[in-house]
Amino acid sequence: MAGEIYLSNLTGAFDSAGIVERIMQLKARPLEVLAQKEQILQVKKQSIDDLKSTVDSLETFFTDANIEELFKAKSGTSSNTDVVSVSVDQTAPDISFDVTVSQLAQKEIRVSSTGVSDLTTILSTATFTLRYNLTGTSYEEYTIDFGGGTLEDLVNAINSAQSRVEASVYFDGSTYKLLLSEADEGASTVETDTVGGTYAIEISSGALPTELGALDTNVIQEGKNAQLQVGTGSPVYSPTNTFENLISGVTLTAKAAGTAQISISEDYSQVSGFLNNFAQNYNQIIDKIREFTDLKTGIFLGENFVNSLESSLSNLLEPLIEKGLIEFDDTGHISINTENLNQLLETNAEEVKNTLSQLKTGYSQYLEIETNYLGSLSSQYEDQINRIEEEAQKIQEQLAREEARLRQEYGKLEVFMNEAQNTIQRLQDYIVTLSQMWGGNKK
Repeated sequence: MAGEIYLSNLTGAFDSAGIVERIMQLKARPLEVLAQKEQILQVKKQSIDDLKSTVDSLETFFTDANIEELFKAKSGTSSNTDVVSVSVDQTAPDISFDVTVSQLAQKEIRVSSTGVSDLTTILSTATFTLRYNLTGTSYEEYTIDFGGGTLEDLVNAINSAQSRVEASVYFDGSTYKLLLSEADEGASTVETDTVGGTYAIEISSGALPTELGALDTNVIQEGKNAQLQVGTGSPVYSPTNTFENLISGVTLTAKAAGTAQISISEDYSQVSGFLNNFAQNYNQIIDKIREFTDLKTGIFLGENFVNSLESSLSNLLEPLIEKGLIEFDDTGHISINTENLNQLLETNAEEVKNTLSQLKTGYSQYLEIETNYLGSLSSQYEDQINRIEEEAQKIQEQLAREEARLRQEYGKLEVFMNEAQNTIQRLQDYIVTLSQMWGGNKK
């Protein structure tokens, strides 16, 4: 329209917050670089710690190993474990012998001569002394004061008064009787002799309630000691079925009457177990080295300390390699040549012992140094991470101050711009009014 006046590029809002945000994003880029560096260092430190953990395990394995003890173990076998079993310790001699089991140990079981037809029947009161013979000359006695009651009450009274004899109710098909049995047959060496009147369990004074009579002289089961014979030697006896130290370091357990041959020899299973555990620990380290030096993902690809570790571990295997005791696969893993190991143990166990001693000495000395080095390397990474975090903290604090300053300055500018915008708007309105006024006069 003719006569109108325009001011260009003086309208629109001023976004100070958006401007400050973009400025701060640019200034924060150093933090992103530091974060990336820290992430790489964190991965490297964790990898070093993982590697050190496997090296520590191998060092602890050798520290705990007692090579001498590996060769002291003994093994005992029985040709018939249904008749007799055997266990041995390292003091047992290397021998073989025959064992004949003639009799197994068993508990003495006695019952009262009479009984009652109903468990609810009330028995008369009774005071009696229960004797348990430990040997032919020693015994223990317990006084039982029974104030009357049922047969089950009497059972409870006897059991609560002592622990050598176990009382219970016995039903013979027509009457309920008192049954007394040894709680532990190993506590007494006395064997039942009904003819001679010898028993492990007796009533030495007083009497049972009259309804039960006395203890029957004919027992339910005779008390017996186990009996066996080593070779052509004299029979030996035990109140239990276990015979300890008939021969030094040898424990025999009778299972049934019969004959078996016992063989005791060196047991080298701990030696093979030691070597297999060593191979497992060694291979775990190799796996870590392969992971960290992978051509595509290896965090320490080309790092000399990793290559040096593998080379040193391999060189220390020389004592085993010389004896043909280990084998390698294409991954660098080792395994034990069991056939060669067993042959060498049979022909010269002392040579194997010396070889393992050399192995332990070599690895122990090296691994102590290596674990210290890896620990130091981990600490170096930790220090670098801490320095980066400190630097990032300083930058963050500086950026915070910078952001506060910019927001304040641009905030003031935004206020000014808004006021200028209002002034411009009023000016435009005024010019339009003048234009209209002048235009109106021309008409």
